[in-house]
Amino acid sequence: MRAGGLLLATLRPDAEDHRDGLVEAWSKPPAGTLALLAHEGAALWANRRLAALRVPAVPGPLRAEALATAARGLRIDAAGRQVLVQLSGAGIAAIPIKGMARRILAGRWPLLDARSLGDIDLLLPPDQVDAGWQFLRGQGYQPAVADGEAGYRDHHHLVALVGPEGVAVELHRSASALLEPARAWERFWAGSESLSWQDLVVQVPAPTELVWHTISHAATDGVAGFRLRHWLDLVGLAQEGAPVDWEVIGTRIGSEPVQDGQSLGEVAPRVLRQWLGAGAMLMSGATADWQPLTDPVGLERLLDGRAAILASRWGQGRPSRRLLAEWTRDELDWPLETVVGSASVRARHRLKGLVARRASRLLARR
Repeated sequence: MRAGGLLLATLRPDAEDHRDGLVEAWSKPPAGTLALLAHEGAALWANRRLAALRVPAVPGPLRAEALATAARGLRIDAAGRQVLVQLSGAGIAAIPIKGMARRILAGRWPLLDARSLGDIDLLLPPDQVDAGWQFLRGQGYQPAVADGEAGYRDHHHLVALVGPEGVAVELHRSASALLEPARAWERFWAGSESLSWQDLVVQVPAPTELVWHTISHAATDGVAGFRLRHWLDLVGLAQEGAPVDWEVIGTRIGSEPVQDGQSLGEVAPRVLRQWLGAGAMLMSGATADWQPLTDPVGLERLLDGRAAILASRWGQGRPSRRLLAEWTRDELDWPLETVVGSASVRARHRLKGLVARRASRLLARR
């Protein structure tokens, strides 16, 4: 078993059926396994699965990364609670989205807080976003980017603010670049529910909105969105039986535009279906309710190739980014990564892409 296959077998819900083989495999994991876990942002998820499987030989670096991820999460919980109390006291409504929402909902669906996050994302009513940002500035929060406000005037969130805990807070006008703010607030508020969290009453989004935001946000990130840390958000809801309206998700694919973060054009619906297809591979024998919405992706082969690249002498540092990106694009049948610039810049970039794609194919077969 190669590194990617071992990781998938560990994370799937039927892992207990293969426990003896997994215990043996983890006693001496294949080359690239730990580097792959770090790249995929799945250390805490894997560590929890190994604990549930009672695997005695958990690698020290994996355990350390899992503890660091858990510690960052607790730090963000504290900062999130503080900013929610402050905004509520000022009469400003806010709905936690993305990682903050997942952490709040982990009391109901425990897997949701197993992925790393770096900031706090809050959606505010369109007519309160600017007031909320100015209020937090008055509470001592500082812009994360000096003189960066101008660049965010037309963005779907304002420039991040860093609070006393050193955690960044992003106040969102909308959940995405192409969703009109009033529509975003209406959608998230209408389906939200009140939950008690850390002695606060907090409004949290419906699972359907969390899933759609996960899909669209991952697709916005291109190949960077095709990593386990993003699929965890999907699997964490689906495996626990959260009430996701897949008919709504299917209707939005192809009808609601999603912006490509690199080209600023629209993401093709095929990309969204591929992302869901890869996510379905993590459900193992369980029936994925979103299966009819998917295009198949060989997730095990994709992960195995990444692990082989990361285990190679060329898989360290700056060269690895291009190798990993072109390997992923090749497996998804996407064209070479493009770049904006002069004809000579584009030509050099394309040549490097061709070399990276060929090299990644050779390394992935090792």
